[in-house]
Amino acid sequence: VDMDGMAGKFFNILFPIHIPENDTGKLYIGDYYNRDRHSKATVNLRSGSAIVIGGETLHGTGECDYRDKRDLRLLLNVYIADVELETNLDRIARDSTSLWPTYGDKAWFVSQKHRFYSRDGSTSMEFDEGRKPLRVVDGDDKCPEMEHLCEEDPDDWRLKCPKTCKVYQEDEDYYTNINLLQGTINNSRNNSTGVMSVLSVCNSWGVIMMMFALYLFLPIFHSQYMTSSKVHSN
Repeated sequence: VDMDGMAGKFFNILFPIHIPENDTGKLYIGDYYNRDRHSKATVNLRSGSAIVIGGETLHGTGECDYRDKRDLRLLLNVYIADVELETNLDRIARDSTSLWPTYGDKAWFVSQKHRFYSRDGSTSMEFDEGRKPLRVVDGDDKCPEMEHLCEEDPDDWRLKCPKTCKVYQEDEDYYTNINLLQGTINNSRNNSTGVMSVLSVCNSWGVIMMMFALYLFLPIFHSQYMTSSKVHSN
């Protein structure tokens, strides 16, 4: 399981990114509270279809051996949690399945609360304004002289020294990047709207020319998107 005792406040979304050709990947799931063989099931993994499971769902991928094909099976996991300061913040922050955010960093999770949704609808993923202010500080006076251990010792010095190790962007840089990102997104929306309007009235030759223009500029949009994604990750 990913996180037991969360009472419907924690979910795991599995995105199959790559399944070898002519193969069907398997995902085994079961009930954490009822572990007999009748409570288990098998789900087929398909590219383009995500699977949502609860934090208390037993799960594991099926056996595979792609060495002869020199191939692999690749899945992306995204955790979604309804963070509550009084009941589950500490438990969520202590999840150890990734190096980021750092283990036990409750302040980072507090800065994300209500970022993507709220009961009154004032926030959303579409119009993300970024995290709340986050004071990034080191937890040890020796951090500056231990900077070389940021990558070598992720379980100790990296956790102690988020400022020196640049684990999080400081607020000034963060909000500057957020503003640049929002400008990029707005420009992309405007460009997309303009392209669709022109396509709706173009003749067949015009459509071909527009598609050729998109072919030339898509790498630029892709580069901007990748940059935007990196900013969002902080």
